[in-house]
Amino acid sequence: MHLRVRIALLVAAAIIVAACSAGSTADDYFADLAGATSSLDDALDEVEASFNAGLLDINFEANGADQQFIDLFQASIGAVNEAFAGFAQGLSDLDPPPELAAAHQEALDAGLSVVADYEARSDQLGSIATVADIDVYAEGLATSVARTRFVASCNELQEIADRDRIEVDLSC
Repeated sequence: MHLRVRIALLVAAAIIVAACSAGSTADDYFADLAGATSSLDDALDEVEASFNAGLLDINFEANGADQQFIDLFQASIGAVNEAFAGFAQGLSDLDPPPELAAAHQEALDAGLSVVADYEARSDQLGSIATVADIDVYAEGLATSVARTRFVASCNELQEIADRDRIEVDLSC
């Protein structure tokens, strides 16, 4: 009788371990990933709304308007960087199934490269002194290899989901 109880307990433990270590399914992974991209979109929408509201508060005909605009721009870029850092952290918390591990790792690495790109540009951001400097900074961001890589990695994951008929919108 004791042997049967031990065997039953061992079988139950093996089932629990297998269930816990199985990782997520592709459906679960993409649902979690969609939640992460949605959170990033929400954060970026908040930054944009705050920036637009800040623009309305600036009297562009008054002395000091350029500096107010520069300060607003710098704060907004800082918030965008924080949003991407949060997104990258969220990605690192996901447990992709083995067949998605490489694409997931590329998306994580791409997200981290966007954060690194913002951090590498922090001196340039901090030294903005004119509206023309904002244009130069913004142009550099628009053509950033890191952002292009990030969008490409997101699109790759969306294509995988589409191919596997997993209904998800990653908002790449």
